[in-house]
Amino acid sequence: MLFNKKTKIMKKQLLIVTGVLVSGLLNAQVANRAAKIPNKLANIAVLKSNKADDKLLNAPIPFQTKGQVAAKKSQQRVSAITEVVIGNSYYDLQTNSSIGDRIVLNADGTIATCWTFESTADGGVYNNRGTGYAYYNGSAWSAAPTAKVENARVGWGNVVNTRSGRELILSHNGTTSKMHVASRSAKGNGVWANSETVLPTANSGGNYWPRMVTSSVSGGDTIYAVSLTYPTTGTPPGQVYQGLDGAVVFSRSINQGVSWDIVNQVPDGLTSTDFIGHGPDTYAIAAKGSTVVIATGDNGKDLVLTKSTDAGATWTAKT
Repeated sequence: MLFNKKTKIMKKQLLIVTGVLVSGLLNAQVANRAAKIPNKLANIAVLKSNKADDKLLNAPIPFQTKGQVAAKKSQQRVSAITEVVIGNSYYDLQTNSSIGDRIVLNADGTIATCWTFESTADGGVYNNRGTGYAYYNGSAWSAAPTAKVENARVGWGNVVNTRSGRELILSHNGTTSKMHVASRSAKGNGVWANSETVLPTANSGGNYWPRMVTSSVSGGDTIYAVSLTYPTTGTPPGQVYQGLDGAVVFSRSINQGVSWDIVNQVPDGLTSTDFIGHGPDTYAIAAKGSTVVIATGDNGKDLVLTKSTDAGATWTAKT
């Protein structure tokens, strides 16, 4: 009897302890549940701040309702986008890799733009390939072009306008493997002059796929350009230039493209010490004042930014 009584007491104690544990677990689960937010608070969102200042800790937190947030976003959206067709082309390959900057916005509100143009559906021969050009005079666009700018079969045209109004388009002639410069004294108007000798090529393999920008330096208009020497894997094969099978080369004109005083220079960071070669359209160029920057990069290759602060005389590279 004593044994049975003790057993009953122990069972009773075990039940009490178990009840306490279960109750504690249930309370813990209830405590861990997310509290229901009152309706009057559900429509309030905290306004983010991009500042990280200790003084904000003592300031009241600004808030907006969801309706206010939506209204703000609506105000930030562009109410309407107007598209204007300025030209066309049967030539679809506008770039091999990165796209060049082919739009110029001038300080007076005028715009010059260009693209690789073919006016005829000739079954992929593209005998009339050249540069398509359009100009916005501040109120209206010019009529869509029906003919290319150049007097030769070219591609990859890039346009610049100088402060004096002079206009240039730099492209490559794949037949002669030369740089082609079209120029005129007034942007948006006049007859284009054509030259394939003013900007010499690096070697007989020729230069292709150019990029060009302009920037004011010491009161004058300086033009900067990059292009690629034709690789030996091309058809017909090109030539190695300064140890590079496809060299990114830099050229400069300090008189608005009339002549070029730096021609086919390989900037630091892009030499044969750093690369075997480069590919078509795997580079970009930008300039401001006497600072000019070239960036290069491709699949499986380093990304390099090489910079000059003396208008291309010397360079410093970062990988």
